[in-house]
Order: sequence, then C-alpha cells, then structure tokens
Amino acid sequence: RWYVKLIRNRLNEPAVSNKFNYCLEKCIKLLAPVTPFITEKIYLESFYNINSSQNSQRAKESIHLEDFPKSDKKLINKKLEGNMKILMNIVEASNSLRLEKKIRLKYPLQTLIVNGEKDTLIPVKCIPDLLKLMANVKEIKTNEHASSYSVKLNFKSAGKKFGKDVKEVAKLIVKSDANKLKIDIDKGELKIEKFSLNKDDLIFTSEYKGDGKQFDGGFVELDTTVSPKLKKEWLERELIRAIQTARKELNLSIKDKIIVYLPKELKEFENEERKVGPKDKKFSFEFEGKKYDFGVEKA
Repeated sequence: RWYVKLIRNRLNEPAVSNKFNYCLEKCIKLLAPVTPFITEKIYLESFYNINSSQNSQRAKESIHLEDFPKSDKKLINKKLEGNMKILMNIVEASNSLRLEKKIRLKYPLQTLIVNGEKDTLIPVKCIPDLLKLMANVKEIKTNEHASSYSVKLNFKSAGKKFGKDVKEVAKLIVKSDANKLKIDIDKGELKIEKFSLNKDDLIFTSEYKGDGKQFDGGFVELDTTVSPKLKKEWLERELIRAIQTARKELNLSIKDKIIVYLPKELKEFENEERKVGPKDKKFSFEFEGKKYDFGVEKA
C-alpha cells in the first residue's frame, strides 16, 4: 500500500510501470496457493493476455501453471528497508496526531517537525520530499533529540526462553540502564551476565511527554496553523473529491474528459476544464458548513 501511494502518479513512466508489474506478478504468484481465484483473475487480465498477444514463451493459461517465485538475496537492501521503516513510522505518528486534532489526512498542513536521534533523522534529511508527500505537509523541520527510555522484560517471550531463571533476568533488566540497553539491542543480540537477549525479549517505552506523538526513535509535532492559502487548498481538495464522485455517478471512465461548471464563489479555481457558467448545478458539496453547487458534463 505504501509503495502504491508513492508511485500512483508516476505509473505512466515506463521504468516505474515495469517495476510495479514485476512486483505485482511476484506477489500474486506467492499468494496464489491461498487466494486462488482473485490472483487468477489479476494474472489473466494483467499478464496472460499481454504475454499471449506478444507470443511470449512465458505465457501460460493459468497462474497455477507458473513456477513459484525464487528469492534473490542480491536485491535485499537492509539499510534502505530500515530507512523506509523509519519514514513509515513517522508518517503513522503524524497521521495519528492529525486524528487527535481532527484534521483530515487529505488537507495539507504547513510544517511537520521531526524530533529524534541522529540515526533516525538521516532518512528524513536524505529524502524529505517523500516524507512531505506522504505526510501531506509543505515543509519538514528536524531537531536532534536524545530519546529516553524505560524498559521491562517481555515475559511472554522470555518466560519460554529462560524458564526458572526468568525472575533473575527481570531483576537484572531493572538494574540496567534502559538507554544503554536500547543502543546495544539495536546492534544485535545483547548479553547480560550469562543470559543472551534479543529484541523480542525486551519492551522499551519512550518517556517523552508533550503535545507531539511518539514513534520508535523520536516524536513528531505538527504546525496546525491554517493560513488563508492553506484554507483555499482545503476547499479545492473538497471540490476535486466532489468532482470525482460526480464522475462515478455519471458512469464516466478515467479517459473521459469533462467540463465542470462552477458557481461564482469558486471562480478562483477556473482552468481549461473548469468554467464559471449557468449550466445546471446538479451536484454539490459542503465545506465548513457552506454548500457549493456545480455542474458536470462530458466534453
């Protein structure tokens, strides 16, 4: 889902489209044994017909006749995956904060402030445009912030592992420096006296307290100040959503071009496809308690 959101506006680019189809084909082959019908439908509509028309030797009549995919460890990039996971956690925290403040995800905001440890901020600084896109903000600011943690033993995991020694391990954890444990465990397996622990054996909790929202390695804050310029964008987002709904009601396809007739109050949104005119306003939407009527017809 994350990947599709990132590329949905670039699927007309051959390189992006080819990579998406490569991933999709691999995924449906993996899923075919447990979801046989939907994967068969996707395969026949998206791959079999194309391969057949090109007389490809790869074309097979059913996905269940295809070979099961083999993993290619050369394509695994743990560093890239880790950086992307950090960005996903930040966006999740940002979206959660929006929910608390009752601000819709589709409404752009001015600034997202990411507070975190040095390593956490690396992907934020390297690919800020991606974060701005996914968090729907105009600007990203960063503050280096040393996180403080508390820690306790995960008895569900450690109980099976250490058996009768689990209480002794728990006491050792309580006596240890939680922040140092977090640093060490992130590097790999951790040893305390004669006991070896991994990430599943410990539960860390950030001790941050404030108006922001925590994520693993830091916390985020949102500038929720809404300028007149932002408010205009919010209104346009609602107009676009209403136009898409109208297209569905008129049973129009994505390729069908339309003309939108706007009321005078929405004159600022005029363009080649949107005109202020007397056409019957059969559709409407509301924004902040005010109703706006508009018309749509096929061009």
